[in-house]
Amino acid sequence: MPNSTCRWPECERATHARSLCTKHYQRGKSVRDFESPWTAWEPRPCGWCGKHFQGVQSTAQHCSPECSVKSYGSRKPEAARERASRWLAANLDKHRMKEHRRRAQKVATQADRFTTHDVRMAHGDTCYLCGRKINFRLKYPNPKSPSLDHVIALSRGGTHTLGNVAMTHLDCNVQKNASPAPRLPQPTMFAL
Repeated sequence: MPNSTCRWPECERATHARSLCTKHYQRGKSVRDFESPWTAWEPRPCGWCGKHFQGVQSTAQHCSPECSVKSYGSRKPEAARERASRWLAANLDKHRMKEHRRRAQKVATQADRFTTHDVRMAHGDTCYLCGRKINFRLKYPNPKSPSLDHVIALSRGGTHTLGNVAMTHLDCNVQKNASPAPRLPQPTMFAL
């Protein structure tokens, strides 16, 4: 039997079964129609933004995951806020690092990706301003809770890089503000 092309409109692939290629055969199977399955897959408007799209599933209502989330958030704002609140509580370190990068990008300076763990490995668990050990079990707003400090403040031309950040106590960081650091953080033996 000679190799023929798929009968799905605008498809040039070789046939697999029922004169359809593998992909379009699976789509026909999912809508239980092998005569003209493309009618169930025609472009339709997104339920949120209105842009026409052809979904991966025949029942897709949104053109992207972003539109799906926005639509869900508009229909159920309390549930969306609750989900965002749970994510924030579980990913506080990620959120804080994202906010630091965002601030650095706003002042158009270098903004690298790293975690609090990376900073601790590079500079240790002591406050580089007062020299005392930081208790990482304490949570904000405790004055002795851990805080990430830019040695050279972003507002003074500093960067958000591993070499320009160190861990401090929250109250030490607040007292320093954007002024120059009285002493520089020392790298630990792990960072050497």
